Amino acid sequence: MNYEKLKQSLIENEGLKLKVYTCPAGYQTIGVGRNLETRGITKDEALRMLDEDIERCNLFLYGFFDHFYYVDDCVKNVLIQMVFNLGETGFKKFQKMIKAVNERDYETASKEMLDSKWHRDFVALRKDKNEKETRSYKLALQMRKGEFI
Repeated sequence: MNYEKLKQSLIENEGLKLKVYTCPAGYQTIGVGRNLETRGITKDEALRMLDEDIERCNLFLYGFFDHFYYVDDCVKNVLIQMVFNLGETGFKKFQKMIKAVNERDYETASKEMLDSKWHRDFVALRKDKNEKETRSYKLALQMRKGEFI
Protein backbone atom coordinates (compact mmCIF):
# COMPACT_ATOMS: atom_id res chain seq x y z
CA MET A 1 0.00 0.00 0.00
CA ASN A 2 1.18 3.50 -0.79
CA TYR A 3 1.04 5.09 2.67
CA GLU A 4 1.62 8.64 1.40
CA LYS A 5 -1.30 8.39 -1.05
CA LEU A 6 -3.51 7.04 1.73
CA LYS A 7 -2.55 9.94 4.00
CA GLN A 8 -3.20 12.48 1.25
CA SER A 9 -6.56 10.91 0.48
CA LEU A 10 -7.58 10.97 4.15
CA ILE A 11 -6.51 14.63 4.42
CA GLU A 12 -8.54 15.48 1.31
CA ASN A 13 -11.61 13.61 2.57
CA GLU A 14 -11.47 14.45 6.29
CA GLY A 15 -9.76 17.82 6.12
CA LEU A 16 -6.86 19.00 8.28
CA LYS A 17 -7.90 21.15 11.22
CA LEU A 18 -5.33 22.39 13.72
CA LYS A 19 -7.91 23.50 16.26
CA VAL A 20 -10.77 21.56 17.83
CA TYR A 21 -13.98 21.63 15.80
CA THR A 22 -17.30 19.83 15.88
CA CYS A 23 -17.56 17.26 13.10
CA PRO A 24 -20.82 16.64 11.22
CA ALA A 25 -21.62 13.78 13.62
CA GLY A 26 -21.40 16.23 16.53
CA TYR A 27 -18.09 15.08 18.08
CA GLN A 28 -15.19 17.28 19.15
CA THR A 29 -12.51 16.53 16.57
CA ILE A 30 -9.00 17.68 15.65
CA GLY A 31 -6.32 17.00 13.09
CA VAL A 32 -7.43 14.64 10.35
CA GLY A 33 -10.72 13.42 11.76
CA ARG A 34 -9.39 12.49 15.24
CA ASN A 35 -12.48 12.07 17.41
CA LEU A 36 -11.41 13.42 20.78
CA GLU A 37 -14.54 12.28 22.57
CA THR A 38 -14.47 8.57 21.72
CA ARG A 39 -10.80 8.03 20.89
CA GLY A 40 -8.88 10.84 22.58
CA ILE A 41 -5.10 10.64 22.34
CA THR A 42 -2.57 8.11 23.58
CA LYS A 43 -0.16 8.71 26.43
CA ASP A 44 2.73 8.75 23.93
CA GLU A 45 0.92 11.39 21.85
CA ALA A 46 0.26 13.49 24.95
CA LEU A 47 3.92 13.26 26.00
CA ARG A 48 5.13 14.18 22.48
CA MET A 49 2.83 17.21 22.56
CA LEU A 50 4.20 18.10 26.00
CA ASP A 51 7.78 17.87 24.71
CA GLU A 52 6.90 20.18 21.83
CA ASP A 53 5.14 22.65 24.15
CA ILE A 54 8.09 22.71 26.57
CA GLU A 55 10.47 23.34 23.67
CA ARG A 56 8.24 26.18 22.40
CA CYS A 57 8.23 27.80 25.87
CA ASN A 58 11.98 27.31 26.20
CA LEU A 59 12.68 28.91 22.81
CA PHE A 60 10.43 31.85 23.67
CA LEU A 61 12.27 32.44 26.95
CA TYR A 62 15.71 32.15 25.34
CA GLY A 63 14.61 34.89 22.96
CA PHE A 64 12.97 36.93 25.69
CA PHE A 65 15.75 37.01 28.33
CA ASP A 66 19.31 37.79 27.25
CA HIS A 67 20.75 35.74 30.11
CA PHE A 68 18.26 32.83 30.12
CA TYR A 69 21.04 30.34 29.36
CA TYR A 70 22.69 31.24 32.68
CA VAL A 71 19.53 31.21 34.78
CA ASP A 72 19.34 28.56 37.52
CA ASP A 73 17.34 25.44 36.56
CA CYS A 74 14.77 26.13 39.30
CA VAL A 75 14.09 29.60 37.91
CA LYS A 76 13.96 28.22 34.35
CA ASN A 77 11.42 25.66 35.54
CA VAL A 78 9.24 28.40 37.04
CA LEU A 79 9.41 30.61 33.95
CA ILE A 80 8.70 27.74 31.57
CA GLN A 81 5.72 26.68 33.67
CA MET A 82 4.39 30.24 33.66
CA VAL A 83 4.67 30.55 29.87
CA PHE A 84 3.11 27.09 29.52
CA ASN A 85 0.19 28.11 31.76
CA LEU A 86 -0.29 31.73 30.70
CA GLY A 87 0.89 31.70 27.10
CA GLU A 88 3.45 34.18 25.78
CA THR A 89 1.03 37.11 25.81
CA GLY A 90 -0.11 36.48 29.37
CA PHE A 91 3.48 36.01 30.54
CA LYS A 92 4.54 39.35 29.06
CA LYS A 93 2.04 41.11 31.33
CA PHE A 94 4.24 40.29 34.35
CA GLN A 95 6.42 43.31 33.64
CA LYS A 96 7.62 43.88 37.23
CA MET A 97 8.42 40.21 37.68
CA ILE A 98 10.25 40.14 34.35
CA LYS A 99 12.25 43.23 35.37
CA ALA A 100 13.17 41.53 38.67
CA VAL A 101 14.27 38.35 36.86
CA ASN A 102 16.39 40.45 34.50
CA GLU A 103 18.03 41.98 37.58
CA ARG A 104 18.36 38.49 39.14
CA ASP A 105 16.23 39.71 42.06
CA TYR A 106 14.27 36.52 42.61
CA GLU A 107 12.81 37.66 45.94
CA THR A 108 11.04 40.55 44.20
CA ALA A 109 10.10 38.32 41.26
CA SER A 110 8.44 35.94 43.72
CA LYS A 111 6.52 38.77 45.39
CA GLU A 112 5.30 40.01 42.01
CA MET A 113 4.06 36.54 41.15
CA LEU A 114 2.02 36.44 44.35
CA ASP A 115 0.71 39.97 43.81
CA SER A 116 -1.09 39.05 40.59
CA LYS A 117 -4.49 38.12 39.25
CA TRP A 118 -2.90 34.84 38.13
CA HIS A 119 -2.19 33.88 41.75
CA ARG A 120 -5.52 35.20 43.04
CA ASP A 121 -7.31 33.10 40.41
CA PHE A 122 -5.51 29.96 41.56
CA VAL A 123 -6.52 30.68 45.16
CA ALA A 124 -10.13 31.38 44.12
CA LEU A 125 -10.34 27.99 42.38
CA ARG A 126 -9.58 26.18 45.65
CA LYS A 127 -12.59 25.43 47.79
CA ASP A 128 -10.49 25.74 50.95
CA LYS A 129 -8.76 28.95 49.69
CA ASN A 130 -5.42 27.56 50.97
CA GLU A 131 -3.01 29.59 48.89
CA LYS A 132 0.00 27.49 49.97
CA GLU A 133 -1.42 24.54 48.05
CA THR A 134 -1.75 26.43 44.76
CA ARG A 135 0.52 25.98 41.79
CA SER A 136 1.24 29.72 41.71
CA TYR A 137 2.32 29.81 45.37
CA LYS A 138 4.60 26.80 44.95
CA LEU A 139 6.19 28.33 41.84
CA ALA A 140 6.70 31.66 43.62
CA LEU A 141 8.34 29.84 46.52
CA GLN A 142 10.57 27.97 44.10
CA MET A 143 11.52 31.27 42.45
CA ARG A 144 12.41 32.82 45.80
CA LYS A 145 14.27 29.86 47.29
CA GLY A 146 15.99 28.67 44.12
CA GLU A 147 15.17 25.06 44.91
CA PHE A 148 12.61 22.65 43.50
CA ILE A 149 9.44 22.41 45.58
